[in-house]
Amino acid sequence: MSSTFKYGLIAAFGYIAYELIAWATGLNSHSIGLGYPLGYATILIPIGVIFWAIKERRRVQEGWLALREGIATSFRIGLVMTVFTTLFMSIYITQIQPDYAKLRLEHERSMYFDTLKSQNPNWTDQHARDIAVAQFPEASQSRMLVSYGLLKISTALLIGLVLTLLLRKEKPLQLAEASTTESPEAEPLQEESNLPKE
Repeated sequence: MSSTFKYGLIAAFGYIAYELIAWATGLNSHSIGLGYPLGYATILIPIGVIFWAIKERRRVQEGWLALREGIATSFRIGLVMTVFTTLFMSIYITQIQPDYAKLRLEHERSMYFDTLKSQNPNWTDQHARDIAVAQFPEASQSRMLVSYGLLKISTALLIGLVLTLLLRKEKPLQLAEASTTESPEAEPLQEESNLPKE
């Protein structure tokens, strides 16, 4: 098992564990008002996993880490994480908690409705509600899963880019050039020295 696949699985299982805990404790249902903001804390999962993966890659390479290597590592981790979490969510929203998407949508509309009313007190409730519904339209399960997957992998790439910029240490060009530097006159001189004397 490659290290990136291993770290991708760790990140995926972290997300899955949170969703199952949130479902069991009601944070995804009757306490969604609390569970919704807590969900943003799950960003710490890929941050921690990708951080350790990049640190390990730099250690293996004796302290050197190029930008493209860090981004490639985070992409592979994000891809594994996205595949497994998206597969899990497809089961979650159809078998474990079928009303999850509806509850989440209603909560988002409710929060946006409250924001609109506080900013525009002269608006009628119906007008603010219509705008909230238009802002958060109902989506099909397939569209929701595609959006979920794209969000996960783009988040992993962004985290990888930031962490690589902080942790990278490019190998100096002199080290690469030193191994390939040869004297162009060395070989001809050796051949010339082997010629028989007259």
